[in-house]
Amino acid sequence: MNTRFVEIRKWLLDRGIKQIEIARQAKVGRSTVNGFCKGFTTSRRLRQVFEALGCPQEILDRKVA
Repeated sequence: MNTRFVEIRKWLLDRGIKQIEIARQAKVGRSTVNGFCKGFTTSRRLRQVFEALGCPQEILDRKVA
């Protein structure tokens, strides 16, 4: 499991936010959110939702090895 996914997952859990909530706000599918969290896909909409919720830039900018 990659560090980006683990850190985003922990951040979501600490705030009681579910991926489906992020998906609804960004108007994308839950699998798109999962791919974004794992760093497999990019999405301007998802990034904006995460940023609006206060997700740290260093987590969102983390590259997947």
